[in-house]
Amino acid sequence: LPRYAWKPTIRNAATDPTGYATLAKTLDRAFAVRKARAVALVINSPGGSPSQSHLIFRRIRQLAEEKNIPVLAFIEDVGASGGYMLACAGDEIICDDYSIVGSIGVVGGKLAMKGVYDKHGIDTESISRGENSGIFSTTDKFSESERKVVERMMKVVYEQFTSKAAEGRKMKQEDLEKLAGAQVYTGRVAKRLGL
Repeated sequence: LPRYAWKPTIRNAATDPTGYATLAKTLDRAFAVRKARAVALVINSPGGSPSQSHLIFRRIRQLAEEKNIPVLAFIEDVGASGGYMLACAGDEIICDDYSIVGSIGVVGGKLAMKGVYDKHGIDTESISRGENSGIFSTTDKFSESERKVVERMMKVVYEQFTSKAAEGRKMKQEDLEKLAGAQVYTGRVAKRLGL
């Protein structure tokens, strides 16, 4: 690493409920090191919240451009899903041949606990307005209308994710989408594919 590089370590930051808040000061300190020639991110994360991953991604890119400092992203064991999004904030991604890389995809759902509630005699009662107001209620499975809403939302998040990954790897989005679909790769294969 360049002599003055600072390396914040990102370990499951995307799954931490306070992901961005947890890392914001660390990132600010990393980019504030005088005469730093690079900032190195050490990533070992299977991903998590898309919004937290994106907030961290945006802050890294914002600081890199403000300070005119390159970012090196080192994937240790895993840089998948939101962890891969964080790696895409790097100007260069470095990983081991055996690292797990990619998983550019989106998953969503909810626990449908009605059977458990019934078994234990638990009743729920709610008052709501709007056809999809109970979309994330744990009492029932998604209605057809709610399922369509969630699928539309996931499609938008997926398109944003593939766009960010394509931008970060300087690839056309349609080329990156051929490698996405939540596929995971070893580091060696990911390098060959341009990820």
